[in-house]
Amino acid sequence: MKTQKPCIGILTSGGDCPGLNAVIRATVLSSERLGYSCIGFLRGYEGLVDPVEYMPLTPANTSGILTQGGTILGSTNRGRFSATTGKDNRLAIDPDLLTGVAQTVRQLGVCG
Repeated sequence: MKTQKPCIGILTSGGDCPGLNAVIRATVLSSERLGYSCIGFLRGYEGLVDPVEYMPLTPANTSGILTQGGTILGSTNRGRFSATTGKDNRLAIDPDLLTGVAQTVRQLGVCG
């Protein structure tokens, strides 16, 4: 019986910055060497909930991303997970939304 590789989920959120694609690529290469697979959630945390959007990340499909700007996964700082800034502000996230995130992670076999 073949055992499924442990899986690492990657997302980028809050806007992009230099180096995100390099981090994604390095994570994929290191994970492959250690026997893990990787998936990337698209549009930040929004990719974790309905509709779930992700892509497999492999050494092959991340080979040319180091020279690309931004992040290949996309990012968002708006929507259901947007946070307000300030010392005493706390983000109130709908518990059903958090349950949906947990279900997605479990269903896709992401290590947690």
